[in-house]
Amino acid sequence: MQEAQSRQINNNHNTLEITVRLFNNPKFSHTYGKGLRHSVIYNGSVEIKNEPYRYLVDLCSHNDWIRTSNRASEDEQTIIAAMHGNTSQDLFSWIQRYDQITKTKQRVTGFCHYDVEAGVMDILIVDEPLSESWKLAVKPCHRSSAGLKSPDLIATNVAISRPSW
Repeated sequence: MQEAQSRQINNNHNTLEITVRLFNNPKFSHTYGKGLRHSVIYNGSVEIKNEPYRYLVDLCSHNDWIRTSNRASEDEQTIIAAMHGNTSQDLFSWIQRYDQITKTKQRVTGFCHYDVEAGVMDILIVDEPLSESWKLAVKPCHRSSAGLKSPDLIATNVAISRPSW
Protein backbone atom coordinates (compact mmCIF):
# COMPACT_ATOMS: atom_id res chain seq x y z
CA MET A 1 0.00 0.00 0.00
CA GLN A 2 2.82 2.42 0.84
CA GLU A 3 4.38 1.81 -2.59
CA ALA A 4 1.07 2.63 -4.27
CA GLN A 5 0.72 5.82 -2.23
CA SER A 6 4.31 6.77 -3.01
CA ARG A 7 3.79 6.23 -6.75
CA GLN A 8 0.57 8.24 -6.69
CA ILE A 9 2.21 11.11 -4.82
CA ASN A 10 5.22 11.15 -7.11
CA ASN A 11 2.97 11.29 -10.18
CA ASN A 12 1.29 14.47 -8.96
CA HIS A 13 2.89 17.57 -10.39
CA ASN A 14 2.07 20.00 -7.58
CA THR A 15 -0.89 21.32 -9.55
CA LEU A 16 -2.76 22.32 -6.40
CA GLU A 17 -2.08 25.83 -5.19
CA ILE A 18 -0.93 25.87 -1.57
CA THR A 19 -0.08 28.58 0.95
CA VAL A 20 1.49 27.91 4.34
CA ARG A 21 1.44 30.70 6.92
CA LEU A 22 3.60 30.34 10.02
CA PHE A 23 3.31 32.39 13.20
CA ASN A 24 5.80 32.55 16.08
CA ASN A 25 4.31 30.80 19.08
CA PRO A 26 4.42 33.31 21.96
CA LYS A 27 4.06 30.44 24.47
CA PHE A 28 7.25 28.70 23.27
CA SER A 29 9.43 27.62 26.23
CA HIS A 30 6.94 28.87 28.81
CA THR A 31 5.86 26.32 31.38
CA TYR A 32 2.27 25.27 31.90
CA GLY A 33 2.72 22.76 34.70
CA LYS A 34 5.34 21.08 36.82
CA GLY A 35 8.07 19.94 34.42
CA LEU A 36 5.97 20.79 31.35
CA ARG A 37 6.78 23.43 28.75
CA HIS A 38 5.42 24.52 25.41
CA SER A 39 7.68 23.08 22.69
CA VAL A 40 5.96 24.38 19.54
CA ILE A 41 8.08 27.09 17.87
CA TYR A 42 5.68 27.97 15.02
CA ASN A 43 1.93 27.47 14.68
CA GLY A 44 0.63 27.53 11.16
CA SER A 45 -2.11 26.95 8.66
CA VAL A 46 -1.94 25.15 5.34
CA GLU A 47 -4.51 26.31 2.81
CA ILE A 48 -5.05 24.50 -0.47
CA LYS A 49 -7.13 26.25 -3.10
CA ASN A 50 -10.54 24.66 -3.73
CA GLU A 51 -10.19 22.21 -0.83
CA PRO A 52 -12.95 22.22 1.79
CA TYR A 53 -10.61 21.98 4.76
CA ARG A 54 -7.72 23.93 6.21
CA TYR A 55 -4.82 22.02 7.69
CA LEU A 56 -2.86 22.95 10.80
CA VAL A 57 0.80 22.46 11.72
CA ASP A 58 2.67 22.90 15.01
CA LEU A 59 6.38 22.96 14.18
CA CYS A 60 8.82 21.84 16.87
CA SER A 61 12.30 20.34 17.12
CA HIS A 62 12.92 16.77 15.99
CA ASN A 63 13.21 15.48 19.58
CA ASP A 64 9.98 17.16 20.68
CA TRP A 65 8.25 15.91 17.53
CA ILE A 66 9.35 12.32 18.22
CA ARG A 67 7.82 12.61 21.72
CA THR A 68 4.46 13.17 20.03
CA SER A 69 4.99 10.16 17.77
CA ASN A 70 2.42 8.08 19.64
CA ARG A 71 0.09 9.61 17.05
CA ALA A 72 1.96 7.88 14.23
CA SER A 73 2.66 4.33 13.28
CA GLU A 74 6.21 3.02 13.49
CA ASP A 75 6.21 2.59 9.69
CA GLU A 76 5.33 6.24 9.23
CA GLN A 77 8.13 7.34 11.58
CA THR A 78 10.67 5.12 9.79
CA ILE A 79 9.75 6.47 6.35
CA ILE A 80 9.94 10.09 7.48
CA ALA A 81 13.24 9.56 9.31
CA ALA A 82 14.73 7.97 6.19
CA MET A 83 13.58 10.87 4.00
CA HIS A 84 14.84 13.68 6.23
CA GLY A 85 17.73 14.16 8.56
CA ASN A 86 17.21 15.32 12.09
CA THR A 87 19.57 18.27 12.27
CA SER A 88 19.20 20.44 15.32
CA GLN A 89 17.65 23.29 13.32
CA ASP A 90 15.07 21.26 11.40
CA LEU A 91 11.45 21.58 12.53
CA PHE A 92 8.73 18.96 12.14
CA SER A 93 4.97 18.68 12.54
CA TRP A 94 2.18 16.21 12.04
CA ILE A 95 -0.75 17.45 9.94
CA GLN A 96 -4.22 18.07 11.37
CA ARG A 97 -7.36 18.73 9.35
CA TYR A 98 -9.40 21.62 10.71
CA ASP A 99 -13.11 21.72 9.95
CA GLN A 100 -14.18 25.35 10.20
CA ILE A 101 -17.87 24.45 10.57
CA THR A 102 -17.56 22.01 13.48
CA LYS A 103 -14.33 23.58 14.83
CA THR A 104 -12.78 20.11 15.15
CA LYS A 105 -9.24 18.93 14.47
CA GLN A 106 -8.31 15.46 13.26
CA ARG A 107 -4.88 14.10 12.50
CA VAL A 108 -4.42 12.96 8.92
CA THR A 109 -1.62 11.00 7.30
CA GLY A 110 1.24 13.31 6.51
CA PHE A 111 3.83 15.61 7.96
CA CYS A 112 5.58 18.93 7.51
CA HIS A 113 9.38 19.30 7.57
CA TYR A 114 10.98 22.75 7.63
CA ASP A 115 14.72 22.90 6.96
CA VAL A 116 15.47 26.23 8.64
CA GLU A 117 19.03 26.43 7.31
CA ALA A 118 18.02 25.88 3.66
CA GLY A 119 14.71 27.76 3.96
CA VAL A 120 12.79 24.86 2.42
CA MET A 121 9.59 23.16 3.55
CA ASP A 122 8.41 19.67 2.56
CA ILE A 123 4.75 18.85 3.08
CA LEU A 124 2.94 15.57 2.56
CA ILE A 125 -0.83 15.33 3.02
CA VAL A 126 -2.83 12.16 2.41
CA ASP A 127 -6.44 12.90 3.26
CA GLU A 128 -8.73 11.12 0.79
CA PRO A 129 -9.24 12.12 -1.94
CA LEU A 130 -6.28 14.48 -1.52
CA SER A 131 -2.86 12.85 -1.85
CA GLU A 132 -0.17 15.41 -2.57
CA SER A 133 3.33 16.50 -1.64
CA TRP A 134 5.02 19.87 -2.04
CA LYS A 135 8.51 21.35 -1.71
CA LEU A 136 8.26 25.08 -1.00
CA ALA A 137 10.65 27.95 -0.37
CA VAL A 138 9.99 29.68 2.95
CA LYS A 139 10.22 33.48 3.06
CA PRO A 140 9.91 36.01 5.89
CA CYS A 141 6.89 38.31 5.92
CA HIS A 142 6.76 42.03 6.56
CA ARG A 143 4.71 43.14 9.54
CA SER A 144 1.38 44.73 8.69
CA SER A 145 1.32 48.44 9.46
CA ALA A 146 -2.44 48.32 9.97
CA GLY A 147 -2.03 46.31 13.19
CA LEU A 148 -3.43 43.17 11.60
CA LYS A 149 -1.96 39.84 12.63
CA SER A 150 0.38 38.87 9.82
CA PRO A 151 2.40 35.67 9.53
CA ASP A 152 6.10 35.63 10.36
CA LEU A 153 6.91 33.21 7.53
CA ILE A 154 5.13 32.19 4.33
CA ALA A 155 5.63 29.35 1.87
CA THR A 156 3.63 29.09 -1.33
CA ASN A 157 3.70 27.86 -4.92
CA VAL A 158 1.57 30.84 -5.98
CA ALA A 159 2.94 34.24 -7.01
CA ILE A 160 2.70 36.41 -3.90
CA SER A 161 1.71 39.51 -5.86
CA ARG A 162 -1.45 37.66 -6.88
CA PRO A 163 -4.60 38.44 -4.84
CA SER A 164 -5.10 36.10 -1.90
CA TRP A 165 -7.81 33.47 -2.14
